[in-house]
Amino acid sequence: MALPEENKKRKRISEYFKTDNPAGPAMVRIYVGSQRRLWVLPEEALCDRVQFFKSTFQGGFREGDEKVLELPEDDPIAFGFILDRILQRWATADDINKLGDPEVANTVWCRTWVLADKLGCSNISTHVNSPFSHANPNMKKFRFYSERSYYLQHSHISKPMKIS
Repeated sequence: MALPEENKKRKRISEYFKTDNPAGPAMVRIYVGSQRRLWVLPEEALCDRVQFFKSTFQGGFREGDEKVLELPEDDPIAFGFILDRILQRWATADDINKLGDPEVANTVWCRTWVLADKLGCSNISTHVNSPFSHANPNMKKFRFYSERSYYLQHSHISKPMKIS
């Protein structure tokens, strides 16, 4: 089921960069992973598409005042995949599958699922969840982000998985 935000007509990405302000559009900085991989993104584009970002940057929190979000426990590759889905409405599984080692790719798919769930992107977590659940039936029993995260941190994933 599509969320109300998903049903409204979205602006094209290029529209978020148009402005009469010489300083440009309002941008946010998002640091992801322990190595603090940096993304600088238009605030309006994120907030229009994902309630988590709207709440974070426009909900009266410190992150909104500073225009900085730290996601140190999350995977930069997973975040990049989710951004492609959020901003372009498509992403290719090859971006993750090309990592080569099936164990590494599986781990990134798991982290993508968990991060999508954490951000409230049910359409993305469902996209990742369906094939992953077939490859790893243990994940079906976890309903909450914290349960999935604990399982991923304390288990060994051995079956390769690909999403077409």
